[in-house]
Amino acid sequence: MPPFRVALLGYGLAGSAFHAPFIATTPELALAAVTTRDPERREQALSSYPGVLVLDDAEAVWESAGDFDLVVVATPNRFHVPHALGSLEAGLPVVVDKPLAPTAEEGRALVEAARDRGL
Repeated sequence: MPPFRVALLGYGLAGSAFHAPFIATTPELALAAVTTRDPERREQALSSYPGVLVLDDAEAVWESAGDFDLVVVATPNRFHVPHALGSLEAGLPVVVDKPLAPTAEEGRALVEAARDRGL
């Protein structure tokens, strides 16, 4: 079975130091794309993970949803809910860095959105 193609949203501290290394060293996963607009982080991602696709934003991932099997959200906390929801709406399963959501209500809404889509 080929590895799951992972799109990592965000390449700041959480994305670059925690999520990307974990994804890259897990045989069942392949780091297929990362998102960042920061030129230094783009270069860091390309240097650390040759062949990784570096995209500007989450929308670019969603537009190419068929190229990925999973999204990991490691963007700033204020974007966790919209990025997770957008990924679910694009038909992609999601892993969200903590905190999942700023409120329990928003967290439950994400769980419901995933459940409704079978993701």
